[in-house]
Amino acid sequence: MNSTPDLAELEAATSRFAPLDGKVNGAGAHDGGLPLVMWGDIDKAVPPDKLVHGLLGEGRFAAFYGAPKSGKTFLVSHLCMCVALGWDFFGRRVSRGAVLYVAAEGADGLKNRILGARIKYEIPADTAVPFAVVPVAINLGPGGEDVAKVVAAAAELQRRTGHPVRIIVLDTLARVMPGADENSVADMGATLARADRIIKETGATVILVHHSGKAADAGPRGSTALPGALDTIVKVVKSDTGERTATVEAQRDGREGDAFSFRLEPVVIGVDDDGDDIMTAVLVPVDDSATAPKAKRRDPTGNTGVVFRALQRAIADSGEDAPASAHIPNGARVVSPDRWREYAYKMLSEATPETRQKAFKRGHDALISTGFVGVWGAYAWVI
Repeated sequence: MNSTPDLAELEAATSRFAPLDGKVNGAGAHDGGLPLVMWGDIDKAVPPDKLVHGLLGEGRFAAFYGAPKSGKTFLVSHLCMCVALGWDFFGRRVSRGAVLYVAAEGADGLKNRILGARIKYEIPADTAVPFAVVPVAINLGPGGEDVAKVVAAAAELQRRTGHPVRIIVLDTLARVMPGADENSVADMGATLARADRIIKETGATVILVHHSGKAADAGPRGSTALPGALDTIVKVVKSDTGERTATVEAQRDGREGDAFSFRLEPVVIGVDDDGDDIMTAVLVPVDDSATAPKAKRRDPTGNTGVVFRALQRAIADSGEDAPASAHIPNGARVVSPDRWREYAYKMLSEATPETRQKAFKRGHDALISTGFVGVWGAYAWVI
């Protein structure tokens, strides 16, 4: 006897799950209960690695770990710089956005590395880069209450820059769980739960900078609760020649085993009181050491492209020099958001005022989030 139900039986069995309001296959909660996403509604693949193609997803949880002096902090800060500037990361395209780097240890060193990157890659000091450092330790351990502070700092960074916060770095894990036992499942679990709250409340990907265990192949130091909570794990190793290699050890949804190598190049960033050079180092990919990362800018298309060209035209016709401001690049030409909207409404082919308004809003938000346009108060400009 064939026990497999035929189509008619399946339809009869599943019909009783239809909501009373007639909205079959809805994803909303029923009678205040849990939301349901029905099988038939799952028809579109979700890219697991939109933040850094082939490496990191949006709103995920990752750890970069290695022995002391392995270069893990240099690698993470370089990745963050690429996301903040919209540069490819080791040939991988990125989604540009703001970065909040919690430097719970080594804040001065991180600031020196940023200065070194400006010099190495000839980035003008007044370039508006959505990258902020928190130069103090926080407490996300079992007794910590700093989740709200991190969330508030991310909101303030987004307000100041106009960019969504894509990455929040916690450097190092040990320093953001002071007094806790890394080997305790309870202590580590409480800390990871707080990091997960930050992800949920900000939408950012949280990257932990962490140390390796004593054994070479022991993985990240501490409780086994840690690797189980992570979406991405990257191990950084320094060879006897000084070359560093980062390997993707684990991916919840993506490809494992990818590796990329880099070296650290010394850079003079200043002179101390004794007249001696102040040095730092800058990450350089070993397969492209003579070339700085390049931003690959693709012009927006569709209605977003129309909205972008509307701003360009408005600035060409009636733009003004930007006022002196820490939030607007020097030399930028600006118009008011109202003037931008006026030009966009004239150029959009949408049929009604309501559809034009929606098209402009979608284009406006997309251009800001992808780093094509900046908006601050009464001014809008092309980046």
